[in-house]
Amino acid sequence: IYTITIKDAQLFAYMTKELYGERQIAENIRYTDYSLEAFDNLHGDPNSNLDIQRSQESALLQLFGKMFNLNKQKLGDTDQNEAVKRDSEGNILVEDPCKP
Repeated sequence: IYTITIKDAQLFAYMTKELYGERQIAENIRYTDYSLEAFDNLHGDPNSNLDIQRSQESALLQLFGKMFNLNKQKLGDTDQNEAVKRDSEGNILVEDPCKP
């Protein structure tokens, strides 16, 4: 389960207003391109759900990381929320948001 919290409300409002029609199609293409690029950089295994998820998380954060925070947890877990971030080299990091 993924949870998104808004980091920059003004930027998010602008983005949602602009993502219609041709712009939405262009953003979907960018998402696919970023996801495939991240998958290749990971030397991803096409049968690995984890590699597929990491590449998709990377794409989301590349496109929208300035606008929102991305968190995830497994179905059924009530207290295992993890913050998903990219480091300076573009690698996906998963951290416990409650630990300093």
